[in-house]
Amino acid sequence: MSKILFYEGKYYLFSNFSAHEVIFLGKTYKTAEHCYQSQKFTDPEIKAEIENTPSPFMAKKVSHGHDDKKLTNWEEVKAGIMKQIVTEKVKQHDEVRKLLVESDDNEIIENSPYDDYWGNGKDGNGKNTMGKILME
Repeated sequence: MSKILFYEGKYYLFSNFSAHEVIFLGKTYKTAEHCYQSQKFTDPEIKAEIENTPSPFMAKKVSHGHDDKKLTNWEEVKAGIMKQIVTEKVKQHDEVRKLLVESDDNEIIENSPYDDYWGNGKDGNGKNTMGKILME
């Protein structure tokens, strides 16, 4: 089994930051990242602030600015919510679905030196939760 590393390049389509709108629970989001960050909150003003940012990077930044107001059980539910969002993204975008199908049984790794939960982290030993979601 080969490894597919994504963060940039051809497999950037797997990233939540890729320019693919996602319809989730009847609402359209600019990117999967906008959607994910918005799900952390119940406050409609915070959700709207995140959803209206111009980029996924800004959506993440705004969300982190409200960390003290996120759902109390966020750490327990975040992977399941991400799986639902990624599933919708793949179902809604042919080019993402095609690339995922082409990955076959290869190991998919989010090659992020900044994140050892969603990616492999700076030392390569992160949990790679995003890669595991994509492989499912």
